[in-house]
Amino acid sequence: MASETVYRCYDVNEGECWEQMRVLPERVCVMKESSLEKKLQELVAEFGACNDPKFNKLAQLAKQAQDSHNKLKQSVDSLQESLDYLRICIKYQIFDLEATRRENKYLRKLLDESGKS
Repeated sequence: MASETVYRCYDVNEGECWEQMRVLPERVCVMKESSLEKKLQELVAEFGACNDPKFNKLAQLAKQAQDSHNKLKQSVDSLQESLDYLRICIKYQIFDLEATRRENKYLRKLLDESGKS
């Protein structure tokens, strides 16, 4: 399988840089989230000003992409909050388990001492 030339894009101080690279067989494009959101807003604004039906269809698709991106971002944020809460709950459960073990050890020691007397 022959390699093909593709370009990877990334933001450097709000400017765009394109780096040529070789990959097998898929294309790679990595863009910062803020840049993607900005580009989607530009597309919606640009296509929204035209009256041509083709541009209206593109404007609608760009708007749908922007909406989908926003929903995905909200879902990821919500998931991150849930994971943070789960981490706290797990830490509390571990703390509680360790305290219970210490208490059980102490109570067993008291029982052993009272049984020997």
